[in-house]
Amino acid sequence: MRWLPFILLALASAGMALYFQDLLGAYAPAVLFLFAFHVGLHCNPIEALLGWWGCGLLRDLAIGGRLGVSAMIFLLLGMAVLAFRRRVKREHASTQILLVFTMVFILRLAAPLLAWGFSPIFAWPQFLKSCVSSAAFTGALSIPWALTIARLKVYRPEHELVSAFSAGGA
Repeated sequence: MRWLPFILLALASAGMALYFQDLLGAYAPAVLFLFAFHVGLHCNPIEALLGWWGCGLLRDLAIGGRLGVSAMIFLLLGMAVLAFRRRVKREHASTQILLVFTMVFILRLAAPLLAWGFSPIFAWPQFLKSCVSSAAFTGALSIPWALTIARLKVYRPEHELVSAFSAGGA
C-alpha cells in the first residue's frame, strides 16, 4: 500500500465524515468506512487489516465516545471483507453496493450497542431507520468513491504484487 496517500485520504475521509455528520446527523454516510472498504477490498490482506484498524481508530478519535470500539468493529468487518473477497466478483457494482450496504448497516447497528449496551428506553424504530438510511446512502456513494480511490492509486492491487514478486524471482 502507498501509505502517504492512504493517510492523507483517510484524514480527508474523516473530515468529510464529520461534515456529513453535522449536515445530516444520524443519516450521514459512513465515508471513512467506505474508504477503508475499497482499500481493503483490493490490497494485501495484512495491509488491509492495518488500514481497517487505523480507520476505525481515526473514527474513534474524530467522533469521540469509547476509544477502540469503532477500531474493533472496523477490524472485524475487515476480516469479513477479506473472507468474502475471494468468493465474490469485486469489480461488479452490484456486489460492492450490496457488501457496503450490509457492512454499514452492521457498523451502524453495532457501534452504539457495544458502546452503551441494550437500553430499554432506546428508540428502536428511529434507530433502525437511521441505520438503513445511512447504509443506503453509503451504498449509493460506493461506486463513485471506488472510482476516485482507484484513480488516486492509494493501493497496489494484488495482481501487481504477485507479478512483481514472480518477475523478481525469475
